[in-house]
Amino acid sequence: MTYRIMKRLPKFVKKSLEYKLIKQALTTSKRVLPPYSSKFSKRKYKQYQLFVILLYKAWVNVSYRDVIEILSSNPALVTLLSLSDIPHFTTIQKFCKRISMKLITFVFNKVVKSFLGLLGNIMLIDSTGFSVNYHSFYHDKRLKDFGRKVRRKYVKATIVVDEKSQIILAFDVHFGEIHDSKEFKKVLENMDRKIINKFRLIIGDKGSEENHVIAKRHGLLAIIPVRNEDAPIYRTKGENRKRMKRHLPDEYKRRPIVETVHSAIKRKSGSFIRSKIPELAEKEIGLKIIAYNIRRVIILNNSIFILIIYRFSTELTL
Repeated sequence: MTYRIMKRLPKFVKKSLEYKLIKQALTTSKRVLPPYSSKFSKRKYKQYQLFVILLYKAWVNVSYRDVIEILSSNPALVTLLSLSDIPHFTTIQKFCKRISMKLITFVFNKVVKSFLGLLGNIMLIDSTGFSVNYHSFYHDKRLKDFGRKVRRKYVKATIVVDEKSQIILAFDVHFGEIHDSKEFKKVLENMDRKIINKFRLIIGDKGSEENHVIAKRHGLLAIIPVRNEDAPIYRTKGENRKRMKRHLPDEYKRRPIVETVHSAIKRKSGSFIRSKIPELAEKEIGLKIIAYNIRRVIILNNSIFILIIYRFSTELTL
């Protein structure tokens, strides 16, 4: 359906975090994505417009129909996206199927590289799970009452986080169970070399000797404690694991920061994903992570601006 674009947006809309998130996502996607995927495309909607709608859908964790309902009732978003016609929900759905995970990863890396100045020198790694379907707790209770097992599928997401800014540096998604040590290797190999060179430490949960070797290969010192703390040192295999057992550095106390990032994503965009197909589930989590990074950078920039104003005002009073 056609839609009337607002000539001027109100100030309270421009100050909102939602407006800033979509504006930043639109600016980034314009640089990365070509307007159209083919010379034979209908040229009704540009790729970056559909990508931002898809990003917004993943972040607010609504269905394809619901995100179109939100657009229909929000003229400010329509104006910001420069849409003269609101797309049908199947247009967004087909666009999600058409784009590849490689493209989403490419956009993610571009976002991270544009904020290298905010990063520190310590990275944290951890995994979390997203349930695949939104289930009824009453249904689970009734199953338990009848002595039946409640089986739920989940998607495991492994993320690497910057300790200073809490920006996600790399991620990997796996459908089903997989050991953290295997994900450790995969995530570091997927990271851009420019990003890895900025860091000196990587902190993770209890793991094997192989993780220390992989970290050294990438020029990083791993702080990973031994799983069995009660075993004596002479029975612990590996020089790196023995070193961790003799003295665990104080930097390991910063590891819970990565749990804060998991919590922030799940509180804002839900602890479950709507996609049932593994490929689409992977894309949905990738879009959630891109949206989180953009939102996090907006919050950091606002905090820096407020800090500068505060310091300037205190100097004037003195």
